[in-house]
Amino acid sequence: MIIFPIYFFLLLTTPVHLDNADPSTQIKTALTEFIKTGIKTTKLADSVKKLKSIPDIEYRHSQSCETCKYVVDGVLQYRRSGVEKDQMSKLLEELCMIFAGWNDVGCKGRVANEVDFILYMIDNRKNLTASRVCGIYLQHYGCTDPNYQEWHIKLPEKPSKAFIQPAASGESLKILHITDIHFDPEYKPGSNAVCEDPLCCRGGTPEKPENAAGYWGDYHVCDMPWHSVLNLMDQVKQQHQQIDYIYYTGDIIHHASWLTSQESNKNDIGQLMDLFLKSFNNISVYPILGNHESHPSNYYSPDNVNETVSTKWLCDFVANDWSKWLPDNTKQTISKGGFYTILVRKGFRIIGINSNVCYTDNMWLFFDDIDPHGQLQWLADTLAAAEKNGEVVHILSHVPPGSLECWHPWNNEFTRIINRFSHIVRAQFNGHTHTDEIRVFLNDKKDNAVNVAYNGASFTTFVGMNPNYRVYDMDSKSFEITDFDEWIFNLTDANQDKNTPPKWYKLYSFKEAYGLNTTKNEDMFNWITRMKSDPKKELMKQYFRFLNRDSEVNINKGCDDDCLDSLLCFITSLTYEEAMKCYKSNASTHIFF
Repeated sequence: MIIFPIYFFLLLTTPVHLDNADPSTQIKTALTEFIKTGIKTTKLADSVKKLKSIPDIEYRHSQSCETCKYVVDGVLQYRRSGVEKDQMSKLLEELCMIFAGWNDVGCKGRVANEVDFILYMIDNRKNLTASRVCGIYLQHYGCTDPNYQEWHIKLPEKPSKAFIQPAASGESLKILHITDIHFDPEYKPGSNAVCEDPLCCRGGTPEKPENAAGYWGDYHVCDMPWHSVLNLMDQVKQQHQQIDYIYYTGDIIHHASWLTSQESNKNDIGQLMDLFLKSFNNISVYPILGNHESHPSNYYSPDNVNETVSTKWLCDFVANDWSKWLPDNTKQTISKGGFYTILVRKGFRIIGINSNVCYTDNMWLFFDDIDPHGQLQWLADTLAAAEKNGEVVHILSHVPPGSLECWHPWNNEFTRIINRFSHIVRAQFNGHTHTDEIRVFLNDKKDNAVNVAYNGASFTTFVGMNPNYRVYDMDSKSFEITDFDEWIFNLTDANQDKNTPPKWYKLYSFKEAYGLNTTKNEDMFNWITRMKSDPKKELMKQYFRFLNRDSEVNINKGCDDDCLDSLLCFITSLTYEEAMKCYKSNASTHIFF
């Protein structure tokens, strides 16, 4: 039985007739009954299920916000009443199973990994409130904190002297973009791909032959076997004789986040980075961190927290590990917060940032959200110096701009920076979403594009995807992206024969697929205009197919006109306020834990 202080019990108690109450009140009442008796009933699970299935998205979101606030408020009061770690762990495990839908094994492991961090935040941020937690964690539901304090970074005025754009040479350099490999050291071909754990294909006997994990990967809730990663490297070496730079935009670690540790994450990161070095010899790799590289997953701490809960161990580790390719002068900022800059050649600079600090699953945002590590101010200052020195820039990040899962003050400030320096930022490259997406920044008048962010999708199939990588063409003098090719293999076909390597093929070339003359801002804006004016939505249907990388598993779920309109809307919605307006037909049913 979970025993709560009497004032928490009173907080949750509301005398209502359960059948006629709002879903949030039903959950509140059922949760109170469970806390009082310690007896699990179907009432609570049924109420949560009802909340998740509310067809009116706006009403569902408001009810989720209310549910979040009273649950979090109860958790805060429970800890502040003096209960110890063991009792807090039991409560958090129950809430995990109720709201996240994870099983007992996953929730026990997840709480064991996270409880020390959660308690540190509650104990050391005395003004932490439920509204703050829910306003951040569920911002994509429109939850707000009435006491939120705005913050902004300083941007320099635009110089009076116009920036001289480098002329194109006509000669191409090649950039290999790989992201979100998520290899699973415990992946077992033939094991159960439909299991009760939050990640499968790791053991167990399947009940049906079709539920057996494929040799090269699986469309179910699974990550990738190491031998498939080796095949990826072989494919690139054999297919592409010219690769000049390699961008890796994060997420190496598997999704079994309840089983991670600092040591296991270091081993897996080091294993993949060593493979890059072995596979590509003298070709420079420019890596950045993903949200899964940290332990616990998603947690990226701010400065000045206790060493026992800090993620500085990770930043120190990769500062050393990435020295395979990066010079010593990058170590300071990598150790500080996982970001760096390097002048690759005269006039061309790469900036790698740690956008995971803005991810709303990063619970350290509850503790301190104001420009963690001063990274955005550093980014603005670095771009100002590049502008002064006549350099153009590529920016690498993990969480893409315009994401509703990026804390909106951080995202909006990042957007301000890009708009200010769009004339020298040649392109952005990101991952995280596992979908083949593009974000196009528009000018103030909304009559032309000013910048483009390319999402490299994912090598992992998690969930229902075909593995992929990209190769970009970049002009060797202007450093503009002039085109890119998307390469995939069909997982169903590949799994027919484990002894035959997958048959990789080029899914599309960007300019050819969309009928573009160039990828310059004017043509990118015209591409968007054509998609908006197409009554049959043929281009958007193609975009949807490419977004899912020709995976019948996801494509067959369909995307109606409202869904296509939402996808189109997201392409040019880079601020939180704009993106929320797009969040209509394909809104998530994700709920708080």
